Amino acid sequence: MKNIIFFATILLFSLSACEKDGDLIIEDAALEQTKLYTNSDAKARGNNPKERPFKGTLFFDHLGDYEDCLTCPYTPTSYPFGDFRKFEGEGHLTHLGNTIAESMSCFTLIFDEGFNVLGFTIKEQCNTFIAANGDELYSYQDEYDALWNPECGCFYGETIGHFDGGTGRFDGAGGEFFGQVSQIPAYGTTGVFSGVIIY
Repeated sequence: MKNIIFFATILLFSLSACEKDGDLIIEDAALEQTKLYTNSDAKARGNNPKERPFKGTLFFDHLGDYEDCLTCPYTPTSYPFGDFRKFEGEGHLTHLGNTIAESMSCFTLIFDEGFNVLGFTIKEQCNTFIAANGDELYSYQDEYDALWNPECGCFYGETIGHFDGGTGRFDGAGGEFFGQVSQIPAYGTTGVFSGVIIY
C-alpha cells in the first residue's frame, strides 16, 4: 500500500509519454484533435484579447510543500482513498518561454474487484505557470482518470484544462487546452499540451 501511495504522490496533469529502451518518447497532441470551446466571456476580457495557439511540454520530478490553490480550493478528505499533493516542474510553453510550473491536485485511487489499483481519478487540479519574465498564468483542469498502461509502464490520462487569468500580460487570460499526462513510477510526470490561449 505504501508503494501505491508513493506512486500516487508523483502523479500529475496535465500530457503523454512512454518509456521504451530507456528513452522517454513524447507524442505531440495535434492541435486539430483539441477542438476547443472557449467561453464567450473569456474573449471579452482585456482591452483587445486575441486567440493564439498554445502548446508545450512540462516535466514534474519532485514534490513541493502543500499550499492552498489560488483557483480551485477543495477538501480531499471528502474522497475515499483520496490525497492531495503539490507538484513542481519546469519546461517550455509558448508565450511563456522557459517555464516553472506548480500544480496542486486532489486524487482518489481506482480499484478493480480484487482491490488492485488500476489508476487514479484526478478530482481537481489547478496550476500556476511562471514565465521567464515572471508573469504568471493560472489554469485548472476537469476531472480525469490516469490508468496503468503496461505498454509504456506508466499511468496515462487525457484532460481538458481552462486558463483562468494571471498576472502581467496574462491578466484576464482565457482559453482551453488538451493535455496528455503520463507518470512513470520512480521517474516523474510529463505533460504535453496543445490548445488556444486568449489574452
